[in-house]
Amino acid sequence: MMKRFFFLMVVLLGLIFLFFKGLFLNPQALPLAQLDKAAPAFTLPLLDNLSRVVTEQDLKGRITVIHVWASWCSSCRNELPILMRIAEDKKIHLVGVNYRDQVDPAQQWLKNYGNPYEWTIFDPNGDLGFNWGVYGTPETFIIDQFGVIRYRLSGPLSDKVYKNVLLRTIEGLEHD
Repeated sequence: MMKRFFFLMVVLLGLIFLFFKGLFLNPQALPLAQLDKAAPAFTLPLLDNLSRVVTEQDLKGRITVIHVWASWCSSCRNELPILMRIAEDKKIHLVGVNYRDQVDPAQQWLKNYGNPYEWTIFDPNGDLGFNWGVYGTPETFIIDQFGVIRYRLSGPLSDKVYKNVLLRTIEGLEHD
């Protein structure tokens, strides 16, 4: 009886420890197996021209911000003003990935709210998202000019993250 009580106390203390440790983790700092590795291969159509196919090779040659979004994502709509400001910076190549969505709602969403993307990759089944480790929308990646993933943000962009993280990461990559 005493051994059982001791075992239950150890398990309970362990769970309490894990709970409190979890309270201090940054939910946006998710691990990414592909960080500092080449972006995984993909072949997908563009949302506005389904007959045009793009691949990971199209991301090479310049620093690219990849933004994963969906028409059903309320956080994506809330961060749209920040994305529109990013799009004004012509040195930033902003590419959208429409994730697990349908063509008509996604196209209508861009017409209604604005389209900050130079082009949008259509990922209806979430294959690209799965291979890149996307947990949900929105997520943002920075890909260097060689096609290597250098940064990942899970969750909505904020002005603070845009100014203090995205821009600084891009500037650092420009000088490498």
